[in-house]
Parts: sequence; structure tokens; C-alpha cells
Amino acid sequence: SGCTGSIAGDSGDDDPGETDADGDPQGGSSGSRGGSGGGGAGSSASCRDESPGLPTFRRLTSEELARSLKALLGRDLTVTWPQDELVSGYASARDNLVLEPHARTLYTDLLPELRKIVGASPTSLSSTCATADARCATSLVDGFASRAWRRPLSQDEKTSLLGFYDAANKELADPKEATANLLLAILSSPHFLYRSEVGTAGATADAARRLSSREIGTALSFFFLGQPPDATMLGKIAANGLERESDIVAEIDRLRTTPAHATWMARFFQQWTHVHDLAKKDHALTKFPEATAAYKEEAEQAFIRQIVDLLGKPNATFEELVSGTRFVGGPLT
Repeated sequence: SGCTGSIAGDSGDDDPGETDADGDPQGGSSGSRGGSGGGGAGSSASCRDESPGLPTFRRLTSEELARSLKALLGRDLTVTWPQDELVSGYASARDNLVLEPHARTLYTDLLPELRKIVGASPTSLSSTCATADARCATSLVDGFASRAWRRPLSQDEKTSLLGFYDAANKELADPKEATANLLLAILSSPHFLYRSEVGTAGATADAARRLSSREIGTALSFFFLGQPPDATMLGKIAANGLERESDIVAEIDRLRTTPAHATWMARFFQQWTHVHDLAKKDHALTKFPEATAAYKEEAEQAFIRQIVDLLGKPNATFEELVSGTRFVGGPLT
């Protein structure tokens, strides 16, 4: 029988895990790291299972941060996140998603926006936040923080955040400013800025690790929507309801019907086809006199509208999505 189950090390792009002194992947010949070897050819040294690589911690991309904040705060913010480096046209390469200079943006751009929200409409953050006070802070820690961190907080974490609020309020003598800083503390935490796919260890040292419902639900939400889990997904996570393949497929089908899915996938198509930020690209006006900044902006928006329209059709085929006759016409295209 053949060799099956290898999920890393084929493309050369991912870390295949630890190796032995001869450079061969460590692990048994069957039943480890998520694959299974058979008899005959499948049991040879060349068919040993390979490690799926190291556990993953990934910083949210700038777009994921913007969409996450909009989902949490219910509004668009005037925050200019640094542009992530594109690798092969995409902004999601894990190793390029470093924290700087995003950390500075949290203080220079986000904190002023949080001050405006706390000053004008704190009830938009929590229904019990009629005024910015200790009761409001407790409500934010109990509700807003768990949505931002995409999981329930431990009692120690809640105590730490409330202690931060009390200290800030004592030092600043301004409950509104202390509340804004509490929100910033929640949103500048690695629990918000990063998502993990670490899993839990198996019964033996070389057994495959299993992702939790929280990790699966978070990964699905960011992959299909580019934002944190919604209320329905959070309910699935809390009930540990993503253990079976059928549960995962059902959630994928649901996510694909949401409005956020079409706009997020349109952004993927932009990166795939390099039809993004056209207004910033230099086109020879002698060859394309129509290629003004306004024209290029309209061409890009027309492309997005076309993709969103197609993705809104439940039975749209791949051929429809990439058909050259369905995109923007004109000299520029």
C-alpha cells in the first residue's frame, strides 16, 4: 500500500518540524502526527510521517484589525494601520506580521478614537455603561473583553483588568479617561492582536495535537469573514460545538451566506489578481490617457462590486468568478 498522511515539508515553504541527526523527520512509521503508514512500501523509511510543523501564533493583519474593531465597536474608525508587507501578493504571511509599527498606532490613532466613543456614547460598548464609572468598567471586562479576546476571561484576568482601571482612575482622576485606557489595555493585549492555533497534546508525546473549538471557530471566522467570531460562532465555541466535521461544515455553510463573506472574499480576489490600490500604481498616461486617479479608483470599485455580486449568488461557479468577460471593460482593463 502507499504512503499517506504527510501534510508538511513538501513545498519547502513551511517548517516540517524537528529532524534527526540525518535530517529526516522525527516520528514513528505509523499513527503519529496525523498520518498513517501502511505495509509494504508504506512502511519504508521514506514514507515515515512528517511533523505538521510548529504551533502557530499569528498577528492579525491590518485589515483584520480594522474589521475586528468595526465589529467590536460598531463603527468605522479613523485609524490608519500601517500597510502589511505583501508576499506573493498577499498580506497574510505569518513571518512578516510583526507588531511594530502597529503598536505605535494603538496609541497615536486608536486611543483618541476610544476617548471619543467613551465621551459621546459609552452605551454603544455596553448597555450598562450609561456613564463611564466602575460599574461600566466591570461590564466592559465581563462582556467587551471576552468578545475582543474571543474567549471567556479567567477570574485572574478580570481582576487584573479591573485593578488596572482602578489604578488609572486614581492616577488620572477622570473616569472617562480611565475607561478609554481600559479599552486600550484590552485591545493592545496579545489576546486581541494575535490568534493561535496551538491545540492540545494527545495521549502520547508523538500523538497529533487537536485544535480546540475556540481555535477552529476563530480560524473559520477570520478565513471566511476577516473578523472575530460572531454571536452564533461564540455560542458554538462555548458549547464546544465544533468537534465533529459535520459541525464545522455547517458553520462554513452559514458563514458563506453572511454579507461580510462577500466583501472579505472580494479583497482576496483583489490580492490574487493584483487589482488593488490602483490609484497608487503608475500607468503611462501617454498610452492610457484615461488612467487618471479617479478612473482607476472607479475601475477598482467596479471590480469589487462585480465580485461581491457574484459571491452573493449561492451557486456561483469558479468559472463565473474568473470569466474574463465579466470584469470591468475599457482601455485601462
